[in-house]
Amino acid sequence: MKGIMRVLAAVSLAALSACGTEPIQQDQPIVLAAGQGLAAVVFDTKDPLTDVVIESSDTKLGITNVPVGTNLYMFQVPAGSYCFTKFYVSSWIFHARDKQGQCFEVKAGELGYGGVLAPRAENGEVMTHRDMDLDVLREQMRAHYPIVAKQFLPSEVKDYTAADLKAPAAATAAAPIGDTAVVPANLTPHDPPAAGKDQISSWMEEVPGTLAQVIFIRNNTGWPMQVKRFELYDCVAVKQKCGVQNFTLTLAAHATKQVMVVEPDDPHDAYTFRDRYIYGFVQNSKP
Repeated sequence: MKGIMRVLAAVSLAALSACGTEPIQQDQPIVLAAGQGLAAVVFDTKDPLTDVVIESSDTKLGITNVPVGTNLYMFQVPAGSYCFTKFYVSSWIFHARDKQGQCFEVKAGELGYGGVLAPRAENGEVMTHRDMDLDVLREQMRAHYPIVAKQFLPSEVKDYTAADLKAPAAATAAAPIGDTAVVPANLTPHDPPAAGKDQISSWMEEVPGTLAQVIFIRNNTGWPMQVKRFELYDCVAVKQKCGVQNFTLTLAAHATKQVMVVEPDDPHDAYTFRDRYIYGFVQNSKP
């Protein structure tokens, strides 16, 4: 799930001191106090940045210098919502215009991921693209903070095996859909993908007026099919429960069904997730 943050440029010759909590420097076990979490953010920049500020209502995080390239910064912080608010490029200071899509949540005892922030000049305006790419975070933490990575990174999902088709897995109950993602029953998909040679197709579409996503699935065969295991994984700031969902889905020949709706914890924040499933033909069925 990607987000783009608009920033306003203004000339300033005054020096800014971040005056905030400094990033973690050493790769060693993190001992969190009660009510604390770990905040992580990655910068992908083509120009050096200075005096970067990320802040909550009562805590300011400061990064004095961000060199060109991809760089990870982590902070031990009080739980709360943190927003990317300003940075310098040379003598220019850039302030966030609003908080839509530029904040992230840090929960007590957990890792809060702010995504990959990529400031770029586009069409005479400075934009900060934000990509909630968990793979980039994994790569950066394992390369530079392997001890912290083992302590805080979400577990990677193992490949499905033949045994998964036979043994039922422990399912997680899906969270109810909130007022920010009111979805009509049997929402009609607007942009289904071409069938190609796939027996099953799945895709996502946005719920109008929200940041929620509806997941659809379609049977491209002339036989009844059944989705035997549907799973959300690599979830960041998602309201619904990660893991195997508590339902099975049977699809008639060439039928399309709405699988579920996924929405962010906060209707104004970015979020990301992945999904996967196992499917097969319904036994003893006729076309």
